Amino acid sequence: MEDLRLLERNKLDITGDNASLILDVFLESNLCSKITSYIPNQIDRVSLSHTCSYFYNMIYGKPPGNRNSVFLKLHLEVKLYKELKKEDFRAVYLIEDLKNVIVFNLSDINIFIWDRYKEYKEMKEKNVNADTRVLFKKLQLWLMEHNQLISHITLSYEIGCKVDIYAELICLLFEKLHNVAKVTFNGNMFYAIATSYPDIVRKFSMNEKKIIIEIRGDKDDRGGITRRYRLLEWLTPDHHVEFSPTSYWSISSQNFGNPLRNMSVYKSFKMISNVRMCDVDMYFRDQEQLNEISLLCPSYEPPVSKFGLIESFKNVSILTFTCYHHYETCSFNVLSSFPMNARGDKNDNLKKIYIISDISVKKQNELLDFLTMKFTNIETLWVPIGSLFFGMDFLFKSFNRLTSICISQISREQMRNVITFAVTFSQKDQYVKTIAVHGNQLGYRMMIADALEIKKKFKYLFCDHEEVEFQDDKFKLYCRDEFINPRFLFLKNEKHIRCCFIMTNSVSDIEKFKKLY
Repeated sequence: MEDLRLLERNKLDITGDNASLILDVFLESNLCSKITSYIPNQIDRVSLSHTCSYFYNMIYGKPPGNRNSVFLKLHLEVKLYKELKKEDFRAVYLIEDLKNVIVFNLSDINIFIWDRYKEYKEMKEKNVNADTRVLFKKLQLWLMEHNQLISHITLSYEIGCKVDIYAELICLLFEKLHNVAKVTFNGNMFYAIATSYPDIVRKFSMNEKKIIIEIRGDKDDRGGITRRYRLLEWLTPDHHVEFSPTSYWSISSQNFGNPLRNMSVYKSFKMISNVRMCDVDMYFRDQEQLNEISLLCPSYEPPVSKFGLIESFKNVSILTFTCYHHYETCSFNVLSSFPMNARGDKNDNLKKIYIISDISVKKQNELLDFLTMKFTNIETLWVPIGSLFFGMDFLFKSFNRLTSICISQISREQMRNVITFAVTFSQKDQYVKTIAVHGNQLGYRMMIADALEIKKKFKYLFCDHEEVEFQDDKFKLYCRDEFINPRFLFLKNEKHIRCCFIMTNSVSDIEKFKKLY
């Protein structure tokens, strides 16, 4: 695909007797920030960025230091709207309703609206070969300013939208953005991309670091389009494909068949999420490359039954199970479906277990016994065993590979055990990546001395989903009263924990914790 030309010239010419001295100035980092602060014009900034790598990184947002910072990965949501109503869209101020527009939402930090459909249509009607790239120049400038930070793109559209998936748009998203690791499509958008631009889908498996394809259901997409899918033609076992339908995708119809059955012809999904055990039993027993499964038991469903061993679970290393009822046996029946090793007594492949469920103290004890007996290589254990009273050392001895632990349904007494362990253990003797807790109305008060000691071992501390801040060896707390300036802060020696707390060195664990709790 031909490159979109951003500028008339792609570098800043520096000539004359003192050219080398000027270049030395450009290479001086302290002066760079001052110079760029006086250049607000986008085109001038982009032109200037080509003079040296420092300007390029600073203007395009290459983050300094740790690339895994929790604040540095941005999610770009791209949606094609049939009609964008001003009362329904609060992110930016709209004077009037808009029709046939594309909204680019960058993690709710910055938003760009492309509304040049009429101009595009008129240019093509006058001349089918018209160069319409000029209509996307502002969009390209906006995207390039955030190029380094965009790691995930989500694409979807409303049925009836007249805006097409233009080649210029495909070029910008899939050839110009260099740090994209994952692309999420709703069902309709994946069909449009795969049929119109099969080479783009093919390239996703050919990159040195494969780009993850996620096919996800949403409110605008109930899976009917899957009857037209040609998955075996579009996708190969070399692709990294994840599948996350909505509950509507399990419903069959005469016109569309069953969307889950339509999807099941592809046998190489790496991850399947948001499905029930009965869906797996019926459609996904023969998956060949499944590495992660996320199951649920909806509130309107009976308890999960025993389905016997599921062969597609043999290589699964990550399990997430969420039960929305107070069923006692669901977790056991799910775990019992995992095949054992050649000796038939243990499962060696399952390494990360996330179980969200409310179970009695008796069942918590049985669950812990079952896990220690059957799953020997657990590295991450997030389970509802907080009503039991045990020392944290017991868990790390029972699971000798354990580095990440989250205890839900936790009591205040067990919370004290967790904090005591976090304060006293040594990372040299026992490497721990994450310790987290979740409970209802904990009402626990953490003292500043404990928090400062914990902070020496963990990079990130979050309390009730807000990052814990320190100033002058005290907790930095902001006023939450709507009648007082919210910027007003207090410095305190203790901090109230209402329901959850996580101490971690892992950005992915922070994201998982926010998602589950």
